[in-house]
Amino acid sequence: MMPAQYALTSSLALLVLLGTARAGPFSSRSNVTLPAPRPPPQPGGRTVGAGGGRPSSQLYEHTVEGGEKQVVFTHRINLPPSTGCGCPPGTEPPVPASEVQALRVRLEILEELVKGLKEQCTGGCCPTAAQAGTGQTDVRTLCSLHGVFDLSRCTCSCEPGWGGPTCSDPTDAEIPPSSPPSASGSCPDDCNDQGRCVRGRCVCFPGYTGPSCGWPSCPGDCQGRGRCVQGVCVCRAGFSGPDCSQRSCPRGCSQRGRCEDGRCVCDPGYTGEDCGMRSCPRGCSQRGRCENGRCVCNPGYTGEDCGVRSCPRGCSQRGRCEDGRCVCDPGYTGEDCGTRSCPWDCGEGGRCVDGRCVCWPGYTGEDCSTRTCPRDCRGRGRCEDGECICDTGYSGDDCGVRSCPGDCNQRGRCEDGRCVCWPGYTGLDCGSRACPRDCRGRGRCENGVCVCNAGYSGEDCGVRSCPGDCRGRGRCESGRCVCWPGYTGRDCGTRACPGDCRGRGRCVDGRCVCNPGFTGEDCGSRRCPGDCRGHGSCEDGVCVCDAGYSGEDCSTRSCPGGCRGRGQCIDGRCVCEDGYSGEDCNVRRCPNDCSQHGVCQDGVCICWEAYVGEDCSIRTCPSNCHGRGRCDEGRCLCDPGYTGPTCATRMCPADCRGRGRCVQGVCMCHVGYGGEDCGQEEPPASACPGGCGPRELCQAGQCVCVEGFRGPDCAIQTCPGDCRGRGECHDGSCVCKDGYAGEDCGEARVPSSASAYDQRGLAPGQEYQVTVRALRGTSWGPPASKTITTMIDGPQDLRVVAVTPTTLELGWLRPQAEVDRFVVSYVSAGNQRVRLEVPPEADGTLLTDLMPGVEYVVTVTAERGQAVSYPASVRANTEEGEEESSPRPSLSQPPRRPWGNLTAELSRFRGTVQDLERHLRVHGYPLRANQTYTSVARHIHEYLQRQVLGSSADGALLVSLDGLRGQFERVVLRWRPQPPAEGPGGELTVPGTTRTVSLPDLRPGTTYHVEVHGVRAGQTSKSYAFITTTGPSTTQGAQAPLLQQRPQELGELRVLGRDETGRLRVVWTAQPDTFAHFQLRLRVPEGPGAHEEVLPGDVRQALVPPPAPGAPYELSLRGVPPGGKPSDPVIYQGIMDKDEEKPGKSSGPPRLGELTVTDRTSDSLLLRWTVPEGEFDSFVIQYKDRDGQPKVVPVEGPQRSAVITSLDPGRKYKFVLYGFVGKKRHGPLVTEAKILPQSDPRPGTPPRLGNLWVTDPTPDSLHLSWTVPEGQFDTFMVQYRDKDGRPQVVPVEGPERSFVVSSLDPDHKYRFTLFGIANKKRYGPLTADGTTAPERKEEPPRPEFLEQPLLGELTVTGVTPDSLRLSWTVAQGPFDSFMVQYKDAQGQPQAVPVAGDENEVTVPGLDPDRKYKMNLYGLRGRQRVGPESVVAKTAPQEDVDETPSPTELGTEAPESSEEPLLGELTVTGSSPDSLSLSWTVPRGRFDSFTVQYKDRDGRPQAVRVGGEESEVTVGGLQPAHKYKMHLYGLHEGQRVGPVSAVGVT
Repeated sequence: MMPAQYALTSSLALLVLLGTARAGPFSSRSNVTLPAPRPPPQPGGRTVGAGGGRPSSQLYEHTVEGGEKQVVFTHRINLPPSTGCGCPPGTEPPVPASEVQALRVRLEILEELVKGLKEQCTGGCCPTAAQAGTGQTDVRTLCSLHGVFDLSRCTCSCEPGWGGPTCSDPTDAEIPPSSPPSASGSCPDDCNDQGRCVRGRCVCFPGYTGPSCGWPSCPGDCQGRGRCVQGVCVCRAGFSGPDCSQRSCPRGCSQRGRCEDGRCVCDPGYTGEDCGMRSCPRGCSQRGRCENGRCVCNPGYTGEDCGVRSCPRGCSQRGRCEDGRCVCDPGYTGEDCGTRSCPWDCGEGGRCVDGRCVCWPGYTGEDCSTRTCPRDCRGRGRCEDGECICDTGYSGDDCGVRSCPGDCNQRGRCEDGRCVCWPGYTGLDCGSRACPRDCRGRGRCENGVCVCNAGYSGEDCGVRSCPGDCRGRGRCESGRCVCWPGYTGRDCGTRACPGDCRGRGRCVDGRCVCNPGFTGEDCGSRRCPGDCRGHGSCEDGVCVCDAGYSGEDCSTRSCPGGCRGRGQCIDGRCVCEDGYSGEDCNVRRCPNDCSQHGVCQDGVCICWEAYVGEDCSIRTCPSNCHGRGRCDEGRCLCDPGYTGPTCATRMCPADCRGRGRCVQGVCMCHVGYGGEDCGQEEPPASACPGGCGPRELCQAGQCVCVEGFRGPDCAIQTCPGDCRGRGECHDGSCVCKDGYAGEDCGEARVPSSASAYDQRGLAPGQEYQVTVRALRGTSWGPPASKTITTMIDGPQDLRVVAVTPTTLELGWLRPQAEVDRFVVSYVSAGNQRVRLEVPPEADGTLLTDLMPGVEYVVTVTAERGQAVSYPASVRANTEEGEEESSPRPSLSQPPRRPWGNLTAELSRFRGTVQDLERHLRVHGYPLRANQTYTSVARHIHEYLQRQVLGSSADGALLVSLDGLRGQFERVVLRWRPQPPAEGPGGELTVPGTTRTVSLPDLRPGTTYHVEVHGVRAGQTSKSYAFITTTGPSTTQGAQAPLLQQRPQELGELRVLGRDETGRLRVVWTAQPDTFAHFQLRLRVPEGPGAHEEVLPGDVRQALVPPPAPGAPYELSLRGVPPGGKPSDPVIYQGIMDKDEEKPGKSSGPPRLGELTVTDRTSDSLLLRWTVPEGEFDSFVIQYKDRDGQPKVVPVEGPQRSAVITSLDPGRKYKFVLYGFVGKKRHGPLVTEAKILPQSDPRPGTPPRLGNLWVTDPTPDSLHLSWTVPEGQFDTFMVQYRDKDGRPQVVPVEGPERSFVVSSLDPDHKYRFTLFGIANKKRYGPLTADGTTAPERKEEPPRPEFLEQPLLGELTVTGVTPDSLRLSWTVAQGPFDSFMVQYKDAQGQPQAVPVAGDENEVTVPGLDPDRKYKMNLYGLRGRQRVGPESVVAKTAPQEDVDETPSPTELGTEAPESSEEPLLGELTVTGSSPDSLSLSWTVPRGRFDSFTVQYKDRDGRPQAVRVGGEESEVTVGGLQPAHKYKMHLYGLHEGQRVGPVSAVGVT
């Protein structure tokens, strides 16, 4: 019994008898005598004598402690003394069958009693654990449940299909269960007449079983899940049913559920394995524990299912609980509403004591919000918010000072009610301007200005006056008028003309009447003939004609480029000379238009395949007849000795004399003949047995297939390139799959409606030559070719190799493509982006100077030129500092060591996945997030299996080429022993279609470095390498299949450059001692002829004459073995460099060339420019939109064109182009263009989509814009896939040309497809990619909700008799709303609410000429901030229409009274944290300016500028952020504006 069973409510006492036969379940009150040794007493048990004191009659009784009720079974089995058990078969003493039968019956009775006891316990008296203590023993377990133990013979009687001493060995015999054959040949009990006796064994009838067929059989033999007792299955625990096929449930699911396949499906409200426990609603929401069906919630939660957050102390019954937070009733506050609150928390004027405000000195009221006034203003004024608004005649803090009239108008000081005016002012209230020297008695003083008597003038009437007082158009100096600019005459009464008309006209009332031939405001410009007829602009008398016009008066239509001197211009169209064509005669025509067999390029025919000649009229012959004949109308007339369509077949000497057949110029002699012409008779010994077939050659006594055939009998004709895997080979011809064509299925065919094609299976970072030709019927169009480079792949398996408190060591697998560098970037602890460049040969780096215990996100990309791979990222934490980490106990970790070269580290490994997992654990392989050693080991093992498929005892390795991406003509493998191992290396070349290769002749048990690369068109791909170990010589492995390799296969052919004399240096690779000589051939398509050389078989390089600069050429190399035919050629194609175009040797700085405009539409155009010398890093295009706002378009350095969109139809634009090298600007180039007017599309012309761009990325949106060069669309359709790959469709209205796609995921790349729909027909698509910006992370140390909001400055910006206009700033943090408070004329408080995103308001309904104190409060949540105050006075009623005209001291004339006007606001400069602004004031003057904008968090900000300034720099801005700046001008309390401009830092 287990200790867990001692706590049962009902004890169970069992008598356990042990014997050598292990006779199992016992019946009550039965006796069996056992000859076995007496077992030792069990703990807690007692020995019971059975009478006689004989050892065999002693019983052992065990009583389980605890409980009053006990069920005691006493079972005694007496076996007659016998030594039969263990005797050899056939020597056992006989046992009466009646005794065995009686024993069997008693056992069955006991089994039934034990079963009843189990069912009683299952009903609820015993827990499940007690069932293990029933003492159940089954004699079937001695026979592996596949037989019955025969007590009379102490052996197992096995079921059909089983054998052995314990019936555990399967057999093929299908003999029904029977007893062992007896020595006499008779059967026990004559099989009880329920079977027949066969050679001493009972073969029972159906329905019976047992050694003597005396037992009824059970259905399905109880399925092996129970035992058969008198035809009834007694099932094992956990099973039930007539045949024990049903799984039973514990305790019958306690009558609280139903049993399904052995598992209880409990009724609602119950749970547990046996539905014995009451369940709780929703599992207590994972916020408490379930006790007898009721949730005992964790602190902070309540409710039937603990799903409701509870509040402290139930909110003290003074509020309601909402999601764990108390919403207190009015008058209470605190976490648990246990504190009485005060109105507005007593503001800043007092403290709250038990719900009542105790105000500070100077404050009063229920909420201490009312400011008290000193001495109650002495009864001489009213108190408003702590300040005295004094009655007329009094002033001071407490109105204790007698005031002066008008407060002396701020132009003097008040002394005991009388004004002492400042200099320049006078009057009782200093409201009048004083006059200098009291006008010297020569005039009267009016508002500070002397009105002089006749004959006098001047500031103080001290100067004699001038005639007409110079009519106010000049100043008088000693009685003479000095006129202002624009006036003249004795009294300045005549208007002057600009420049006095420069002597080229006469002045009439201030305007020049110019002489003939001159024009302009001052007659300073020469007039142009016919005013340029409206087709140009006049500059100094010379017409600058618009594009398309010329002549002295721009009346003549000009031709593009002046027809380049190759034709005549007639009415704007070029009539070209013979040999030229084109809009500007810039295209050289080709003879006979290339006879329709080629393409004309600059006057030279580029002939199509099979045509040559100046006009492509001459048909060529295939392979130029191999130089062995002449070409006549496309047919080869071969030279003597050669035959065939291309003269490629050599004729045989004497036509083999009829004793053989001719194959490629070599006689294949019949049996018994030999020699060059089969003229020699040879003995049959050297011939092939039985001769060779018509497509076979006899070589060295063996028949081999001729080229072009394969198979056992050479009857299968091969296809070129094995059809590239895109078709099937039938009789030597490729039957291509749909979409492919060509001799070798190398051409992909797409429908004529397609405008795109997706080619897969290419290698990353590789250059491909793509050719596209149109096909109609059987006619081919001219080819269009382009060289395209695939995107480079990035580093793989980025991981952290080692970590210290200040360093991170990274490792990665290098990409397949060739790269220039790796770029490692991360954000430092100072929030600075760190960028490191790593050499391309590295596979890891070390980051230093890091902060301990900080998480870093490291990104690694690969770069080659301008190309950048997709990034690989990894998160890693530096270790804590020693002072922090030392107290913590270190966990048991495997020793860490660097894993630098992952390929070298793991490729040496051989073994199972489990062995590899142990290897990784022991050596501390660094895991990434969500990785386990098991998953990593499985992944790496699969990778190794792909590289090395197997090894054999002789050292050969079978290698997979699946790691090589792309399609190649052939694959080259090189291998060498890895140090310190020594031995020869090797090289092997196989066809490009091969997928597995056997590396032969390797040393067993040796580690090799294997390198693989592909070759296509003479170009070598990026190689990949791995390290592997051959099996030991004693390994009995399966022999890897060896591939048939052609030993004469050549390696790659390359051009290394030129030697000193300019000749090309050509090198190649080949198997040693294989070829007798090489045939090297250079062919220039447009050159005079081919150059051929025959070179010895032991050389691997040669010098050939160079082709002309810029000319394409082709090199081919064949190897010729001794006495054999030449190998397949290796071909290299290239283009000769131009001498003047040597990259990297620019003679001077870059230079901009010409800027032109093409492809104009009603809303866009295309700018093109040239760069004759050098290279620029970038370009910038500038122009102004219709509102005069400057626009800037950045362009990358390699580009030479840009599309400008969103232009206005019919508007003329001026474009300026600058080139940048570093920070130095070059240029500009300037051009003008007029956008086409909006016009209806021509009838029948379908609309056409232009270009699609993706701009303005944010974390959740991208801006799409596109052009429509022709026609109109009804609607547009934007398609893309979201982050989970689900397609999304967004409709856009037809007139739109842009759209913002929102609800995107941050830092995710999207591909957008645009379709245009017109007349129910779909056009397009256009495709563009864009990536959203990364999500801006909040800074945890300063969360926004903890930032204390602060008000800035409150200003009065406008005054009328009945209103005041206020504006303010917010120094810190956002507000939910604002409140402006003041008191009206009756002293009643008034409030004006303002939204939180506003920063100005007009307060209406005020009384004229009254002082008001305005208080501004900011509100956020339950918090009130402020106030900020300002005192302002409304304008008097009678002065509403009067405009003040302030006049400064010392001026001679009063300033203009007209209202000032703001001009244009411009952004003149930007930096990462500032913007520079400038503006103009066309009219008047302002007292000051205010620049307003909103910061990154949306808070309004303001910058004050003096009235004399016209520019300002606004600092403290965020980098790369767009700001909208508003400029206001302030004049005499009135605000003018705003004018606005948008700038980007």
